[in-house]
Amino acid sequence: ASRKQWYQRRVRGTVQVECSVQHFLKFCVPNTIPGMCCPVCGAVVSLLPSEVLVAINENYLKTEKLTVSLLCRKLNALLSLSQCIVQCNLGQYGDVIGLVYSTLANPSWVQLEACNNEAIRLETMINIRHPRMQTDLVLSTILS
Repeated sequence: ASRKQWYQRRVRGTVQVECSVQHFLKFCVPNTIPGMCCPVCGAVVSLLPSEVLVAINENYLKTEKLTVSLLCRKLNALLSLSQCIVQCNLGQYGDVIGLVYSTLANPSWVQLEACNNEAIRLETMINIRHPRMQTDLVLSTILS
């Protein structure tokens, strides 16, 4: 197979990025979230941190500042499947966009569905104000 068949070239600013064309796109609609160059097959979770809670909780976080990266690490710790990961980026309007997707190079439909279920579980935990979310200074700042 030629390189053109396996790679798609995308230009972001002045940098040329090569995105692998994933074979599983036949049963998945790829998502590109703000800050990502290449589309990924996964579930998008939109998070809205409270500015007031962020300001209050930063007083109690002695060792580190509340960042999108820290929030994403905390969300990854909530996942129950090691084959799924959350990647977070700052949205255009102060929200945080999380993408839950498989870490496997060639995931099956079942593995993608499992990661989608993990995204639904995360979103449910946020919406019902799960105690695991509320007892963490970082995660408690997420409103919805």
